[in-house]
Amino acid sequence: PQEGFLSGTIVEVISNTNFSIQDFEGNLWLISSDNLIIKGRLQIKPGISIKLIGQQVSNKEFFATEIRPWSGNSK
Repeated sequence: PQEGFLSGTIVEVISNTNFSIQDFEGNLWLISSDNLIIKGRLQIKPGISIKLIGQQVSNKEFFATEIRPWSGNSK
């Protein structure tokens, strides 16, 4: 996250630009954005694994500028 990359599974969706994820180490993160670029056929919903590009804001908060599916084909 300190280098601008974060990945994990969506846990809760607050809105299309605010949601929480659990990273692959088990940590929970609050994700926020104001103009999120969505790549691929991605739906922001719980249970979907994703990759984020952006900036770490605080210990467990990440501001995302781009979201991508974890694999090439996301359902």
